Amino acid sequence: MKTFTKILTAAAATALLATGCVNEDPAYKNNEPGTPPDPNAKGYLTLADMSMRVVVDTDTETRPDDTSDETAKPQTRTDEAQPDVDTFIIEIRDATGKLALQETYGDLKVSIGEAGRLELPVGGYTMEVRSEEAATTPAAEWEHPVYFGSQEFVIEKNQTTPINEVVCTLNNIKVTLMCSKDLADQLTADTKSTVTLGETTMTFLKDETRAAYFMPQGETNTLKLHLEGAFADTPDAPVRINKSISGVKAGQWRKLSIVITYSDKGDIKLDIDVNDFMEDDEIPVNDPDNPGEPGLPVAPTLECPGYDLTKPFQLLASMFDAQGNYTRPFAFNLASSNGIGSFAVKITSDNSRLTGMVSGIGGPEFDLCTIGASDPAYTVLAGLGFPLGDDLKGATSKSFDIAGAMKLLYPAYEGTHAFAFEITDAKGLSARASLTLTVDPANEGPSIVGVDFNIDETQTPSADRDTEIDITAQTGIKSLDVTIDCDNLDAKELGTMGIPARFDLCNIEGFEDTNGTMHPAEDVREAISALGFPIEDAVKDKPSIRLKIDKMFTRLLTGFPGNNNFILTVTENNGLSTTKTLKYYVPAN
Repeated sequence: MKTFTKILTAAAATALLATGCVNEDPAYKNNEPGTPPDPNAKGYLTLADMSMRVVVDTDTETRPDDTSDETAKPQTRTDEAQPDVDTFIIEIRDATGKLALQETYGDLKVSIGEAGRLELPVGGYTMEVRSEEAATTPAAEWEHPVYFGSQEFVIEKNQTTPINEVVCTLNNIKVTLMCSKDLADQLTADTKSTVTLGETTMTFLKDETRAAYFMPQGETNTLKLHLEGAFADTPDAPVRINKSISGVKAGQWRKLSIVITYSDKGDIKLDIDVNDFMEDDEIPVNDPDNPGEPGLPVAPTLECPGYDLTKPFQLLASMFDAQGNYTRPFAFNLASSNGIGSFAVKITSDNSRLTGMVSGIGGPEFDLCTIGASDPAYTVLAGLGFPLGDDLKGATSKSFDIAGAMKLLYPAYEGTHAFAFEITDAKGLSARASLTLTVDPANEGPSIVGVDFNIDETQTPSADRDTEIDITAQTGIKSLDVTIDCDNLDAKELGTMGIPARFDLCNIEGFEDTNGTMHPAEDVREAISALGFPIEDAVKDKPSIRLKIDKMFTRLLTGFPGNNNFILTVTENNGLSTTKTLKYYVPAN
Protein backbone atom coordinates (compact mmCIF):
# COMPACT_ATOMS: atom_id res chain seq x y z
CA MET A 1 0.00 0.00 0.00
CA LYS A 2 1.01 3.57 -0.51
CA THR A 3 0.41 6.33 1.97
CA PHE A 4 -1.17 9.54 0.75
CA THR A 5 -0.55 12.26 3.31
CA LYS A 6 -2.30 15.61 3.02
CA ILE A 7 -1.41 18.13 5.72
CA LEU A 8 -3.68 21.13 5.77
CA THR A 9 -1.98 24.35 6.71
CA ALA A 10 -5.07 26.56 6.93
CA ALA A 11 -5.73 28.05 10.36
CA ALA A 12 -9.11 26.28 10.45
CA ALA A 13 -7.74 22.76 9.93
CA THR A 14 -8.78 19.89 12.22
CA ALA A 15 -6.36 18.04 14.55
CA LEU A 16 -7.29 14.42 15.18
CA LEU A 17 -6.34 12.17 18.07
CA ALA A 18 -3.21 10.14 17.44
CA THR A 19 -3.77 7.55 20.16
CA GLY A 20 -6.57 5.18 21.12
CA CYS A 21 -8.25 4.74 24.47
CA VAL A 22 -7.51 6.79 27.58
CA ASN A 23 -6.69 4.41 30.41
CA GLU A 24 -6.82 6.87 33.33
CA ASP A 25 -9.97 8.51 34.67
CA PRO A 26 -10.38 11.79 32.79
CA ALA A 27 -10.40 15.11 34.57
CA TYR A 28 -14.07 15.67 33.88
CA LYS A 29 -14.85 12.90 36.39
CA ASN A 30 -12.77 14.52 39.10
CA ASN A 31 -14.68 17.15 41.07
CA GLU A 32 -13.76 18.95 44.25
CA PRO A 33 -15.01 17.11 47.36
CA GLY A 34 -18.69 17.85 47.90
CA THR A 35 -19.07 19.36 44.42
CA PRO A 36 -21.55 17.51 42.13
CA PRO A 37 -20.65 17.08 38.42
CA ASP A 38 -21.63 20.08 36.33
CA PRO A 39 -23.91 18.88 33.51
CA ASN A 40 -23.37 22.16 31.68
CA ALA A 41 -19.57 22.09 31.77
CA LYS A 42 -17.91 22.57 28.38
CA GLY A 43 -14.52 22.13 26.84
CA TYR A 44 -12.97 22.54 23.40
CA LEU A 45 -11.77 20.37 20.57
CA THR A 46 -8.97 22.31 18.89
CA LEU A 47 -9.07 22.62 15.11
CA ALA A 48 -5.59 23.67 14.05
CA ASP A 49 -2.70 22.07 12.15
CA MET A 50 -4.80 19.18 10.90
CA SER A 51 -3.00 16.15 9.47
CA MET A 52 -5.09 13.56 7.65
CA ARG A 53 -3.48 10.44 6.23
CA VAL A 54 -5.14 8.01 3.82
CA VAL A 55 -3.57 4.64 3.05
CA VAL A 56 -4.19 4.12 -0.68
CA ASP A 57 -3.69 1.12 -2.96
CA THR A 58 -2.55 2.45 -6.34
CA ASP A 59 -0.72 -0.46 -8.00
CA THR A 60 -2.07 -1.63 -11.35
CA GLU A 61 -1.97 -5.25 -12.41
CA THR A 62 -0.40 -6.15 -15.75
CA ARG A 63 0.01 -9.44 -17.51
CA PRO A 64 3.70 -10.32 -17.64
CA ASP A 65 5.26 -12.39 -20.41
CA ASP A 66 5.45 -15.52 -18.24
CA THR A 67 3.68 -16.98 -15.22
CA SER A 68 5.64 -14.93 -12.71
CA ASP A 69 3.85 -12.56 -10.39
CA GLU A 70 4.58 -8.99 -11.44
CA THR A 71 3.15 -5.61 -10.64
CA ALA A 72 3.59 -2.39 -12.59
CA LYS A 73 3.87 0.86 -10.66
CA PRO A 74 2.44 4.10 -12.04
CA GLN A 75 5.05 6.12 -13.92
CA THR A 76 4.72 9.21 -11.72
CA ARG A 77 2.99 9.93 -8.46
CA THR A 78 0.93 12.64 -10.11
CA ASP A 79 -0.73 9.85 -12.14
CA GLU A 80 -2.02 8.13 -9.01
CA ALA A 81 -5.60 8.39 -7.82
CA GLN A 82 -5.65 10.45 -4.63
CA PRO A 83 -8.90 10.63 -2.65
CA ASP A 84 -10.38 14.06 -2.02
CA VAL A 85 -10.44 14.16 1.77
CA ASP A 86 -12.64 17.27 1.70
CA THR A 87 -15.55 14.97 0.75
CA PHE A 88 -14.90 12.57 3.64
CA ILE A 89 -17.68 12.45 6.23
CA ILE A 90 -16.81 13.21 9.86
CA GLU A 91 -19.06 12.06 12.69
CA ILE A 92 -18.50 12.78 16.39
CA ARG A 93 -20.53 10.79 18.93
CA ASP A 94 -20.52 10.96 22.70
CA ALA A 95 -20.12 7.98 25.02
CA THR A 96 -23.85 7.16 24.74
CA GLY A 97 -23.66 7.06 20.95
CA LYS A 98 -25.53 10.35 20.52
CA LEU A 99 -24.47 12.24 17.41
CA ALA A 100 -22.73 15.52 18.29
CA LEU A 101 -21.56 16.49 14.80
CA GLN A 102 -21.85 15.26 11.22
CA GLU A 103 -20.26 17.18 8.36
CA THR A 104 -18.01 16.65 5.41
CA TYR A 105 -14.43 17.54 6.15
CA GLY A 106 -14.57 20.44 3.70
CA ASP A 107 -17.72 21.86 5.28
CA LEU A 108 -16.24 21.47 8.76
CA LYS A 109 -13.24 23.62 7.83
CA VAL A 110 -15.61 26.36 6.71
CA SER A 111 -17.99 26.12 9.68
CA ILE A 112 -15.31 26.42 12.35
CA GLY A 113 -14.15 29.73 10.94
CA GLU A 114 -11.23 31.60 12.42
CA ALA A 115 -11.84 30.31 15.96
CA GLY A 116 -10.37 26.99 14.92
CA ARG A 117 -12.13 24.93 17.55
CA LEU A 118 -15.40 23.25 18.54
CA GLU A 119 -17.14 23.63 21.90
CA LEU A 120 -18.43 20.34 23.32
CA PRO A 121 -19.87 19.15 26.64
CA VAL A 122 -17.33 17.37 28.83
CA GLY A 123 -17.06 13.61 28.37
CA GLY A 124 -15.66 10.90 26.16
CA TYR A 125 -16.16 10.97 22.38
CA THR A 126 -15.44 8.94 19.28
CA MET A 127 -14.64 10.55 15.95
CA GLU A 128 -15.25 8.47 12.82
CA VAL A 129 -14.12 9.46 9.35
CA ARG A 130 -15.36 7.64 6.25
CA SER A 131 -14.93 8.28 2.55
CA GLU A 132 -18.65 7.80 1.82
CA GLU A 133 -21.95 6.98 3.50
CA ALA A 134 -22.11 3.31 4.40
CA ALA A 135 -25.66 3.04 3.04
CA THR A 136 -24.51 4.03 -0.45
CA THR A 137 -21.53 1.67 -0.65
CA PRO A 138 -22.10 -1.20 -3.13
CA ALA A 139 -21.57 -4.76 -1.92
CA ALA A 140 -18.93 -5.14 -4.63
CA GLU A 141 -17.65 -2.90 -7.40
CA TRP A 142 -14.67 -2.45 -9.68
CA GLU A 143 -12.07 0.07 -8.48
CA HIS A 144 -14.19 1.28 -5.57
CA PRO A 145 -12.05 1.46 -2.42
CA VAL A 146 -13.73 2.72 0.75
CA TYR A 147 -11.71 4.28 3.58
CA PHE A 148 -12.44 4.56 7.28
CA GLY A 149 -10.69 5.89 10.38
CA SER A 150 -11.67 6.22 14.04
CA GLN A 151 -10.19 8.01 17.04
CA GLU A 152 -11.29 8.49 20.64
CA PHE A 153 -10.81 11.66 22.69
CA VAL A 154 -11.92 13.26 25.96
CA ILE A 155 -13.26 16.79 26.50
CA GLU A 156 -12.40 18.24 29.93
CA LYS A 157 -13.93 21.23 31.64
CA ASN A 158 -12.54 24.54 30.32
CA GLN A 159 -9.70 22.64 28.63
CA THR A 160 -8.73 22.26 24.99
CA THR A 161 -8.12 18.81 23.54
CA PRO A 162 -5.66 18.63 20.63
CA ILE A 163 -6.02 15.82 18.12
CA ASN A 164 -3.04 15.34 15.86
CA GLU A 165 -3.87 12.94 13.06
CA VAL A 166 -6.52 10.64 11.60
CA VAL A 167 -5.36 7.65 9.56
CA CYS A 168 -8.01 6.26 7.21
CA THR A 169 -7.36 2.75 5.93
CA LEU A 170 -9.07 0.48 3.43
CA ASN A 171 -12.44 -0.64 4.80
CA ASN A 172 -13.35 -3.14 2.11
CA ILE A 173 -11.56 -6.17 0.61
CA LYS A 174 -9.44 -5.79 -2.53
CA VAL A 175 -9.29 -8.75 -4.92
CA THR A 176 -7.23 -9.01 -8.11
CA LEU A 177 -6.88 -12.00 -10.46
CA MET A 178 -3.88 -12.17 -12.76
CA CYS A 179 -3.26 -14.43 -15.73
CA SER A 180 0.06 -14.15 -17.54
CA LYS A 181 -0.10 -13.12 -21.19
CA ASP A 182 1.44 -16.39 -22.41
CA LEU A 183 -1.08 -18.43 -20.44
CA ALA A 184 -4.01 -16.21 -21.43
CA ASP A 185 -3.16 -16.76 -25.10
CA GLN A 186 -3.52 -20.53 -24.55
CA LEU A 187 -7.04 -20.24 -23.10
CA THR A 188 -10.33 -19.79 -24.96
CA ALA A 189 -11.83 -16.31 -25.10
CA ASP A 190 -14.77 -17.30 -22.86
CA THR A 191 -12.55 -18.55 -20.02
CA LYS A 192 -13.60 -16.65 -16.93
CA SER A 193 -13.42 -16.75 -13.14
CA THR A 194 -16.03 -15.72 -10.62
CA VAL A 195 -15.20 -14.55 -7.10
CA THR A 196 -18.08 -14.69 -4.65
CA LEU A 197 -18.53 -13.30 -1.15
CA GLY A 198 -21.90 -14.30 0.30
CA GLU A 199 -24.48 -13.50 -2.37
CA THR A 200 -22.25 -11.07 -4.28
CA THR A 201 -20.24 -12.18 -7.31
CA MET A 202 -17.71 -10.43 -9.55
CA THR A 203 -16.65 -11.96 -12.86
CA PHE A 204 -13.03 -11.76 -14.02
CA LEU A 205 -12.24 -12.37 -17.69
CA LYS A 206 -8.81 -13.80 -18.43
CA ASP A 207 -7.40 -10.36 -19.34
CA GLU A 208 -9.03 -8.43 -16.47
CA THR A 209 -6.65 -5.91 -14.87
CA ARG A 210 -9.03 -4.08 -12.54
CA ALA A 211 -9.39 -4.72 -8.82
CA ALA A 212 -12.74 -5.73 -7.35
CA TYR A 213 -13.61 -4.33 -3.94
CA PHE A 214 -15.98 -6.34 -1.71
CA MET A 215 -17.60 -5.01 1.44
CA PRO A 216 -16.96 -7.51 4.26
CA GLN A 217 -19.92 -9.34 5.77
CA GLY A 218 -18.22 -10.04 9.10
CA GLU A 219 -14.92 -9.78 10.94
CA THR A 220 -13.64 -12.73 8.89
CA ASN A 221 -14.96 -13.71 5.47
CA THR A 222 -14.63 -16.51 2.95
CA LEU A 223 -14.14 -15.83 -0.76
CA LYS A 224 -15.20 -18.54 -3.23
CA LEU A 225 -13.46 -18.67 -6.62
CA HIS A 226 -14.69 -20.72 -9.58
CA LEU A 227 -12.77 -20.83 -12.87
CA GLU A 228 -14.38 -22.32 -15.96
CA GLY A 229 -13.00 -22.43 -19.48
CA ALA A 230 -10.81 -24.48 -21.78
CA PHE A 231 -7.49 -24.51 -23.58
CA ALA A 232 -7.72 -23.09 -27.08
CA ASP A 233 -6.29 -26.25 -28.67
CA THR A 234 -8.76 -28.52 -26.80
CA PRO A 235 -11.93 -26.42 -26.52
CA ASP A 236 -14.12 -29.48 -25.89
CA ALA A 237 -12.18 -30.44 -22.73
CA PRO A 238 -13.44 -28.10 -20.01
CA VAL A 239 -11.14 -26.78 -17.30
CA ARG A 240 -12.73 -26.13 -13.90
CA ILE A 241 -11.12 -24.96 -10.67
CA ASN A 242 -12.74 -24.21 -7.31
CA LYS A 243 -10.91 -22.47 -4.51
CA SER A 244 -12.04 -21.31 -1.08
CA ILE A 245 -10.12 -18.48 0.61
CA SER A 246 -11.02 -18.16 4.28
CA GLY A 247 -10.04 -15.73 7.02
CA VAL A 248 -10.35 -12.65 4.78
CA LYS A 249 -10.69 -9.32 6.61
CA ALA A 250 -11.42 -5.71 5.73
CA GLY A 251 -8.31 -3.84 4.63
CA GLN A 252 -6.70 -6.89 3.04
CA TRP A 253 -5.70 -7.48 -0.57
CA ARG A 254 -6.12 -11.05 -1.78
CA LYS A 255 -3.99 -11.38 -4.88
CA LEU A 256 -4.99 -14.37 -7.02
CA SER A 257 -3.02 -15.75 -9.98
CA ILE A 258 -3.85 -18.42 -12.55
CA VAL A 259 -0.71 -20.53 -12.83
CA ILE A 260 0.54 -23.72 -14.47
CA THR A 261 1.24 -26.25 -11.71
CA TYR A 262 2.85 -28.97 -13.80
CA SER A 263 2.96 -30.38 -17.31
CA ASP A 264 3.32 -34.10 -17.93
CA LYS A 265 3.51 -35.39 -21.51
CA GLY A 266 1.79 -32.29 -22.78
CA ASP A 267 -1.02 -32.43 -20.23
CA ILE A 268 -1.08 -28.88 -18.83
CA LYS A 269 -2.64 -28.43 -15.41
CA LEU A 270 -3.87 -25.16 -13.94
CA ASP A 271 -4.20 -23.93 -10.38
CA ILE A 272 -5.04 -20.72 -8.54
CA ASP A 273 -2.20 -19.27 -6.49
CA VAL A 274 -3.38 -17.21 -3.51
CA ASN A 275 -1.21 -14.55 -1.95
CA ASP A 276 -3.12 -14.57 1.30
CA PHE A 277 -2.17 -11.15 2.61
CA MET A 278 -0.56 -8.64 0.30
CA GLU A 279 0.54 -5.20 1.39
CA ASP A 280 2.77 -2.84 -0.54
CA ASP A 281 5.47 -0.95 1.29
CA GLU A 282 4.18 2.35 2.57
CA ILE A 283 5.63 5.02 0.30
CA PRO A 284 4.66 8.61 1.07
CA VAL A 285 3.21 10.70 -1.73
CA ASN A 286 4.99 14.08 -1.76
CA ASP A 287 8.17 12.24 -0.79
CA PRO A 288 11.09 14.60 -0.04
CA ASP A 289 13.26 12.36 -2.22
CA ASN A 290 10.95 12.83 -5.21
CA PRO A 291 12.18 15.87 -7.20
CA GLY A 292 9.62 18.49 -8.04
CA GLU A 293 7.21 17.71 -5.19
CA PRO A 294 7.11 19.46 -1.80
CA GLY A 295 8.58 17.38 1.00
CA LEU A 296 6.30 16.72 3.96
CA PRO A 297 7.28 15.02 7.23
CA VAL A 298 6.39 11.34 7.59
CA ALA A 299 5.82 9.86 11.05
CA PRO A 300 7.61 6.67 12.11
CA THR A 301 5.95 3.30 11.53
CA LEU A 302 6.13 0.10 13.59
CA GLU A 303 4.86 -3.16 12.11
CA CYS A 304 4.75 -6.73 13.40
CA PRO A 305 4.15 -9.01 10.38
CA GLY A 306 1.93 -11.99 11.08
CA TYR A 307 0.41 -10.60 14.29
CA ASP A 308 -2.64 -8.42 14.89
CA LEU A 309 -1.52 -5.91 17.52
CA THR A 310 -5.10 -4.76 18.09
CA LYS A 311 -5.95 -8.08 19.78
CA PRO A 312 -4.46 -9.95 22.76
CA PHE A 313 -2.15 -12.81 21.76
CA GLN A 314 -2.19 -15.96 23.89
CA LEU A 315 1.03 -17.86 24.38
CA LEU A 316 0.55 -21.63 24.16
CA ALA A 317 2.73 -24.60 25.08
CA SER A 318 2.70 -25.72 21.43
CA MET A 319 4.64 -22.57 20.49
CA PHE A 320 7.72 -23.61 22.49
CA ASP A 321 10.31 -26.36 22.03
CA ALA A 322 11.58 -28.75 24.70
CA GLN A 323 14.14 -26.16 25.88
CA GLY A 324 11.45 -23.51 26.33
CA ASN A 325 12.45 -21.49 23.25
CA TYR A 326 9.70 -19.72 21.32
CA THR A 327 9.69 -21.45 17.93
CA ARG A 328 8.15 -18.65 15.86
CA PRO A 329 9.51 -15.25 14.93
CA PHE A 330 8.01 -12.30 16.79
CA ALA A 331 9.66 -9.65 14.67
CA PHE A 332 9.03 -5.92 14.50
CA ASN A 333 9.98 -3.63 11.62
CA LEU A 334 10.60 -0.01 12.59
CA ALA A 335 11.00 2.76 10.01
CA SER A 336 11.73 6.42 10.70
CA SER A 337 12.84 8.57 7.76
CA ASN A 338 13.89 11.37 10.11
CA GLY A 339 15.89 9.12 12.43
CA ILE A 340 14.74 7.69 15.76
CA GLY A 341 14.92 10.22 18.60
CA SER A 342 13.37 8.10 21.35
CA PHE A 343 11.69 4.72 21.71
CA ALA A 344 9.59 4.57 24.88
CA VAL A 345 8.40 1.20 26.18
CA LYS A 346 6.01 0.84 29.12
CA ILE A 347 5.60 -2.68 30.53
CA THR A 348 2.52 -3.37 32.66
CA SER A 349 1.02 -6.59 34.01
CA ASP A 350 -1.62 -7.96 36.36
CA ASN A 351 1.04 -10.35 37.70
CA SER A 352 2.62 -8.79 40.77
CA ARG A 353 5.82 -10.85 40.43
CA LEU A 354 6.39 -9.51 36.92
CA THR A 355 5.66 -5.90 37.87
CA GLY A 356 8.07 -6.29 40.78
CA MET A 357 10.80 -7.58 38.50
CA VAL A 358 10.21 -4.74 36.02
CA SER A 359 10.24 -2.17 38.82
CA GLY A 360 13.50 -3.63 40.10
CA ILE A 361 15.31 -2.69 36.89
CA GLY A 362 13.93 0.85 36.78
CA GLY A 363 10.56 0.28 35.12
CA PRO A 364 7.81 0.26 34.17
CA GLU A 365 8.87 2.91 31.59
CA PHE A 366 12.09 2.79 29.58
CA ASP A 367 13.56 4.83 26.72
CA LEU A 368 15.42 2.22 24.73
CA CYS A 369 17.56 4.91 23.06
CA THR A 370 19.12 5.95 26.38
CA ILE A 371 19.88 2.52 27.86
CA GLY A 372 23.57 1.62 27.81
CA ALA A 373 25.50 -1.44 28.94
CA SER A 374 25.84 -0.11 32.51
CA ASP A 375 22.10 0.46 32.93
CA PRO A 376 20.34 -1.98 35.33
CA ALA A 377 17.73 -2.73 32.63
CA TYR A 378 20.27 -3.46 29.88
CA THR A 379 20.69 -7.21 30.43
CA VAL A 380 16.96 -7.93 30.74
CA LEU A 381 15.79 -5.77 27.81
CA ALA A 382 18.58 -6.98 25.54
CA GLY A 383 17.68 -10.55 26.48
CA LEU A 384 14.09 -9.88 25.46
CA GLY A 385 15.35 -8.87 22.02
CA PHE A 386 15.03 -5.06 22.09
CA PRO A 387 17.66 -2.89 20.35
CA LEU A 388 19.24 -0.45 22.81
CA GLY A 389 21.29 2.74 23.03
CA ASP A 390 23.45 3.77 20.09
CA ASP A 391 22.27 0.72 18.13
CA LEU A 392 18.83 2.35 17.96
CA LYS A 393 19.13 6.11 18.37
CA GLY A 394 19.30 7.96 15.02
CA ALA A 395 18.54 4.84 12.97
CA THR A 396 16.15 5.22 10.03
CA SER A 397 15.14 1.56 10.13
CA LYS A 398 15.50 -1.30 12.55
CA SER A 399 14.22 -4.87 12.71
CA PHE A 400 14.19 -6.80 15.96
CA ASP A 401 12.71 -10.03 17.30
CA ILE A 402 11.35 -10.19 20.87
CA ALA A 403 10.98 -13.98 20.98
CA GLY A 404 13.09 -13.76 24.13
CA ALA A 405 10.18 -12.03 25.87
CA MET A 406 7.98 -15.05 25.14
CA LYS A 407 10.49 -17.39 26.77
CA LEU A 408 10.66 -15.15 29.85
CA LEU A 409 6.89 -14.93 30.26
CA TYR A 410 5.79 -18.49 29.53
CA PRO A 411 4.89 -20.31 31.69
CA ALA A 412 6.44 -18.50 34.65
CA TYR A 413 4.25 -15.37 34.63
CA GLU A 414 0.57 -16.20 34.35
CA GLY A 415 -1.70 -13.28 33.52
CA THR A 416 -2.05 -10.44 31.02
CA HIS A 417 1.01 -8.40 30.08
CA ALA A 418 1.11 -5.24 27.96
CA PHE A 419 3.93 -3.50 26.10
CA ALA A 420 3.05 0.08 25.07
CA PHE A 421 5.39 1.57 22.46
CA GLU A 422 5.86 5.22 21.49
CA ILE A 423 8.48 6.10 18.87
CA THR A 424 9.40 9.76 18.31
CA ASP A 425 11.66 10.88 15.49
CA ALA A 426 14.18 13.72 15.32
CA LYS A 427 11.48 16.14 14.07
CA GLY A 428 9.07 15.35 16.90
CA LEU A 429 6.68 13.16 14.88
CA SER A 430 5.57 10.07 16.78
CA ALA A 431 3.79 6.77 16.38
CA ARG A 432 2.24 4.49 19.00
CA ALA A 433 1.49 0.79 19.15
CA SER A 434 0.83 -1.78 21.84
CA LEU A 435 1.24 -5.52 22.29
CA THR A 436 -0.85 -7.52 24.77
CA LEU A 437 0.20 -11.06 25.70
CA THR A 438 -1.75 -13.54 27.82
CA VAL A 439 -0.35 -16.54 29.67
CA ASP A 440 -2.88 -19.09 30.94
CA PRO A 441 -1.31 -22.56 30.95
CA ALA A 442 -4.35 -24.09 32.62
CA ASN A 443 -6.64 -23.18 29.73
CA GLU A 444 -5.06 -22.91 26.31
CA GLY A 445 -8.00 -23.69 24.08
CA PRO A 446 -9.03 -26.90 22.32
CA SER A 447 -6.54 -29.38 20.87
CA ILE A 448 -6.95 -31.28 17.60
CA VAL A 449 -4.54 -34.21 17.24
CA GLY A 450 -4.38 -36.96 14.62
CA VAL A 451 -4.36 -40.53 15.90
CA ASP A 452 -1.24 -42.26 14.52
CA PHE A 453 -0.60 -39.44 12.01
CA ASN A 454 0.46 -35.78 11.95
CA ILE A 455 -2.59 -33.69 11.13
CA ASP A 456 -0.38 -30.84 9.90
CA GLU A 457 0.96 -33.05 7.08
CA THR A 458 -0.86 -33.93 3.85
CA GLN A 459 -2.28 -37.47 3.84
CA THR A 460 -3.06 -39.96 1.08
CA PRO A 461 -6.64 -41.30 1.40
CA SER A 462 -6.69 -44.91 2.52
CA ALA A 463 -9.37 -47.39 1.47
CA ASP A 464 -8.30 -49.76 4.26
CA ARG A 465 -8.55 -47.74 7.46
CA ASP A 466 -10.60 -45.00 9.10
CA THR A 467 -9.07 -41.61 9.85
CA GLU A 468 -9.30 -40.76 13.55
CA ILE A 469 -8.74 -37.44 15.30
CA ASP A 470 -8.76 -36.75 19.04
CA ILE A 471 -10.33 -33.44 20.10
CA THR A 472 -10.18 -32.08 23.64
CA ALA A 473 -11.75 -28.93 25.14
CA GLN A 474 -11.39 -28.37 28.86
CA THR A 475 -14.62 -26.38 29.23
CA GLY A 476 -16.59 -28.50 26.76
CA ILE A 477 -17.17 -28.20 23.02
CA LYS A 478 -19.49 -25.35 22.05
CA SER A 479 -19.25 -25.85 18.27
CA LEU A 480 -17.29 -28.01 15.83
CA ASP A 481 -17.42 -26.54 12.35
CA VAL A 482 -16.40 -28.70 9.40
CA THR A 483 -15.76 -27.08 6.01
CA ILE A 484 -15.16 -29.39 3.04
CA ASP A 485 -12.90 -27.58 0.57
CA CYS A 486 -11.87 -29.71 -2.40
CA ASP A 487 -10.52 -28.98 -5.85
CA ASN A 488 -13.08 -31.18 -7.61
CA LEU A 489 -15.56 -32.35 -4.97
CA ASP A 490 -17.56 -29.15 -4.95
CA ALA A 491 -20.81 -28.09 -3.29
CA LYS A 492 -22.82 -29.48 -6.21
CA GLU A 493 -21.30 -32.95 -5.87
CA LEU A 494 -21.68 -32.89 -2.10
CA GLY A 495 -25.31 -31.83 -2.49
CA THR A 496 -26.07 -34.99 -4.46
CA MET A 497 -24.85 -36.93 -1.40
CA GLY A 498 -27.05 -34.85 0.91
CA ILE A 499 -24.02 -33.22 2.56
CA PRO A 500 -23.53 -29.43 2.89
CA ALA A 501 -20.07 -27.99 2.21
CA ARG A 502 -20.05 -26.60 5.75
CA PHE A 503 -21.76 -27.87 8.89
CA ASP A 504 -21.54 -27.71 12.69
CA LEU A 505 -21.44 -31.16 14.29
CA CYS A 506 -23.03 -29.67 17.43
CA ASN A 507 -26.02 -28.33 15.50
CA ILE A 508 -26.91 -30.10 12.26
CA GLU A 509 -29.25 -28.05 10.07
CA GLY A 510 -31.07 -28.63 6.81
CA PHE A 511 -29.83 -26.92 3.66
CA GLU A 512 -30.68 -26.12 0.05
CA ASP A 513 -28.24 -27.53 -2.51
CA THR A 514 -27.07 -25.83 -5.70
CA ASN A 515 -29.93 -27.44 -7.67
CA GLY A 516 -32.52 -25.92 -5.34
CA THR A 517 -33.33 -29.18 -3.58
CA MET A 518 -34.06 -28.89 0.14
CA HIS A 519 -32.44 -31.44 2.45
CA PRO A 520 -34.16 -31.59 5.87
CA ALA A 521 -32.04 -31.75 9.02
CA GLU A 522 -32.91 -35.38 9.75
CA ASP A 523 -31.59 -36.46 6.32
CA VAL A 524 -28.42 -34.40 6.80
CA ARG A 525 -27.84 -36.03 10.22
CA GLU A 526 -28.09 -39.45 8.61
CA ALA A 527 -25.73 -38.55 5.75
CA ILE A 528 -23.08 -37.02 8.06
CA SER A 529 -23.32 -39.91 10.52
CA ALA A 530 -22.70 -42.30 7.64
CA LEU A 531 -19.32 -40.63 7.13
CA GLY A 532 -18.39 -41.68 10.66
CA PHE A 533 -18.80 -38.30 12.32
CA PRO A 534 -20.31 -38.09 15.81
CA ILE A 535 -23.05 -35.46 15.93
CA GLU A 536 -24.95 -33.18 18.33
CA ASP A 537 -25.33 -34.75 21.82
CA ALA A 538 -22.28 -36.95 21.18
CA VAL A 539 -20.22 -33.77 20.62
CA LYS A 540 -21.79 -30.74 22.31
CA ASP A 541 -20.37 -29.88 25.76
CA LYS A 542 -18.13 -32.94 25.70
CA PRO A 543 -14.60 -32.35 27.07
CA SER A 544 -13.17 -34.83 24.57
CA ILE A 545 -14.27 -36.85 21.56
CA ARG A 546 -12.69 -39.03 18.90
CA LEU A 547 -13.67 -37.84 15.43
CA LYS A 548 -13.71 -40.63 12.86
CA ILE A 549 -13.90 -40.30 9.08
CA ASP A 550 -15.02 -43.65 7.73
CA LYS A 551 -12.76 -45.42 5.23
CA MET A 552 -15.77 -45.63 2.92
CA PHE A 553 -15.62 -41.85 2.50
CA THR A 554 -11.84 -41.68 2.14
CA ARG A 555 -12.17 -44.40 -0.52
CA LEU A 556 -14.66 -42.14 -2.29
CA LEU A 557 -12.11 -39.29 -2.25
CA THR A 558 -9.75 -41.30 -4.46
CA GLY A 559 -12.11 -40.51 -7.34
CA PHE A 560 -11.51 -36.77 -6.93
CA PRO A 561 -7.92 -35.89 -7.85
CA GLY A 562 -6.24 -32.87 -6.32
CA ASN A 563 -6.52 -31.35 -2.86
CA ASN A 564 -9.33 -32.51 -0.57
CA ASN A 565 -9.35 -30.56 2.67
CA PHE A 566 -11.47 -30.76 5.82
CA ILE A 567 -11.15 -27.53 7.82
CA LEU A 568 -11.97 -28.24 11.47
CA THR A 569 -12.69 -25.35 13.85
CA VAL A 570 -13.38 -26.28 17.46
CA THR A 571 -14.75 -23.61 19.82
CA GLU A 572 -15.14 -24.41 23.49
CA ASN A 573 -17.55 -22.91 25.98
CA ASN A 574 -15.05 -20.33 27.23
CA GLY A 575 -14.82 -18.86 23.72
CA LEU A 576 -11.35 -20.14 22.82
CA SER A 577 -11.05 -21.84 19.44
CA THR A 578 -8.56 -23.86 17.44
CA THR A 579 -8.50 -24.59 13.70
CA LYS A 580 -6.72 -27.44 11.97
CA THR A 581 -6.98 -28.64 8.38
CA LEU A 582 -7.06 -32.34 7.58
CA LYS A 583 -5.46 -32.46 4.13
CA TYR A 584 -5.77 -35.28 1.60
CA TYR A 585 -4.07 -35.24 -1.78
CA VAL A 586 -5.16 -37.53 -4.62
CA PRO A 587 -2.77 -37.64 -7.62
CA ALA A 588 -4.27 -37.57 -11.09
CA ASN A 589 -4.28 -40.86 -12.96
